[in-house]
Amino acid sequence: MLLTLSFGCGSNSPELVPVRGTVTYQSKPLAGASVTFIPQSGSIAVATTDDNGQFEMRTGSEYGCVVGPAVVTVSCMKNSAAALPPTMTPEEMQKMAMSGQLQKSMSGAGQSVIPEKYGVASTSGLTAEVIAGKTNEFQFDLKP
Repeated sequence: MLLTLSFGCGSNSPELVPVRGTVTYQSKPLAGASVTFIPQSGSIAVATTDDNGQFEMRTGSEYGCVVGPAVVTVSCMKNSAAALPPTMTPEEMQKMAMSGQLQKSMSGAGQSVIPEKYGVASTSGLTAEVIAGKTNEFQFDLKP
């Protein structure tokens, strides 16, 4: 009976590992960009770059990303303001991220300062392999 109870107490959440990095555009730090890691399975992770283009990913309220391969999107808008509904489910967020709508919602209305292809999962061309047991660091140098 003790063996059964000990298995029932674990978390069903996937393992999250630290992920950070830098985004540059034309070899210059990209400040205020929305970075999204969309794993093959599990919850997406999001971050916003600082003035040096650096970011640290969060999945929900926790730092880190799900282990495994991920598609990465980056969007950066002028005159932006975040606008995500507070009742959005993880499934709705995942669907929006795959279509590029999440990045547009997070960036708000405005003009993109980078090519919009980077903000859509199917056209970004950006990927990452998040590895367990270490801090993962990525550099994304975006081109026009």
